[in-house]
Amino acid sequence: MRKTLLSVLILMSIVSIGCSKKAGLPSSAGPTNTNPPVTPGVITPANTVAFTPTSTSQLSDFAKWPLNNPTNIKIGVDLRDYGNSRYGGIMKISYTENGQNVEIRLATGGSNEEVIHNTWFVFQGKSVFHAFFEDDKPIWADVSGGVILVIDNTNDLGDGASDASVSGSVWYANFQPSPAFGYVPPQADKRCWFVSLGPYDCRAFLVGDTIVSTSRLTPETRTQSAEGSQVAPYKRLGTFTNLNMNAAFNY
Repeated sequence: MRKTLLSVLILMSIVSIGCSKKAGLPSSAGPTNTNPPVTPGVITPANTVAFTPTSTSQLSDFAKWPLNNPTNIKIGVDLRDYGNSRYGGIMKISYTENGQNVEIRLATGGSNEEVIHNTWFVFQGKSVFHAFFEDDKPIWADVSGGVILVIDNTNDLGDGASDASVSGSVWYANFQPSPAFGYVPPQADKRCWFVSLGPYDCRAFLVGDTIVSTSRLTPETRTQSAEGSQVAPYKRLGTFTNLNMNAAFNY
């Protein structure tokens, strides 16, 4: 089973009006934040909502553990602006199975380079958001695969309303066990979205062989990259609605 600890999020920001009010989401990009980045990591009821998995079997595949009747399934998101409308932080998928509470934490990494693809943009006239995640472990440790958070709907009531919310989906791509080892060995010392050869390639939104996050709304379900290396196909883990935008993006 994926260990309880993993941390892929994010919504259009609200621009200050005067000293005390915020404006609604801009029509073209994400939020701007002049404050220095603060290390995220706090999942609270305010930034957590119910999560609807595509199926129990899909959740089992993601967790790498056969689940019978998971209940109380939730998603939590805690992101901060790293500058230039690039966001980083953690995401948590949690559920209860046989009386045991399980938390799968995912992380974007904590450097400007690692969050380079995590941004707001306009797609077919709507403000949307993408962010890449991995297991919340050191990048040289054994990880399970890549995870992408997609926000495709916003409900911004203007003036920084506390109940402004977002909805979207989560996609995952599990790495396959190595025939030589029988398990997924530690990967190179970089995030899977920077890997372009071998089994640890979790890139998505490819144009040629380059990630262009704005090129499509959801990750492609391909099986090979441009060079012919095996690329884990993305599957939709599930969906969520009414995630509090201010709490998830720390506005």
